Amino acid sequence: DPSAVKPLVALLEPAAKAGLELTVAAIRALAQLEAADAVAPLARLAGTPAVHPNIRLEAVKALGSMRAADGLATVQDLWTDEWPELRAAAFRAAAAIDQERFMIVLAGLEPDRHWRVRAALAETLGTLPAEQATDRLRAMLQDEDKRVIPAVLSSLALLKASDLRTVLVQRLDDPAFVVRATVARELGRLKPEGGADLLRQAYKTALADGAYAARTAALEALAAFGAGEATGTLVEALEDKDWA
Repeated sequence: DPSAVKPLVALLEPAAKAGLELTVAAIRALAQLEAADAVAPLARLAGTPAVHPNIRLEAVKALGSMRAADGLATVQDLWTDEWPELRAAAFRAAAAIDQERFMIVLAGLEPDRHWRVRAALAETLGTLPAEQATDRLRAMLQDEDKRVIPAVLSSLALLKASDLRTVLVQRLDDPAFVVRATVARELGRLKPEGGADLLRQAYKTALADGAYAARTAALEALAAFGAGEATGTLVEALEDKDWA
């Protein structure tokens, strides 16, 4: 209802003293309405350090979902904020607002110091055209924190990278079970030639893990190849050491 925009914008003003919950609800409603009149007050909230961090976070998300060009400068300024969650949201919002500008500015930045932000960047790159994002994602496969790699692999899969099968196979024996779990899931979606054999081996490799995530992912991916390929390993897995 467009008539809601004016009273919703009024709730963003300090004089309204709307409180955290109501202000967040108003921000989300304005984003749904894609209200142009809300862009300036949302940018003000996002760029004011004294504002509650969760309100700033919601304002950044709203600017991104509205693709608000007038909020881009504020969003980009937050790429260096102290709070990793806000930096991650600012990357996502900037990419949604202006993909080309996002890639130009990103090219001049050093990798973020927090792994969650780098993972969020990898996820964001997966929403961009392949010709813009694939090379950057391939470079991120060398990230020192293995928790970033699953996001990189998933985004390469989304972009249908030409060397995806090779990249996945290279990670089948990765020491990190979270990486191997992602590899298994993506092999199940890709269904490459020889994929079932790779997944059977992935399950066996994961038997040594303390966590069961990689084994579960391998079984679920193997099931996608059909009963003929999966049944033997599934029956074997009924004896798994973890009840789950």
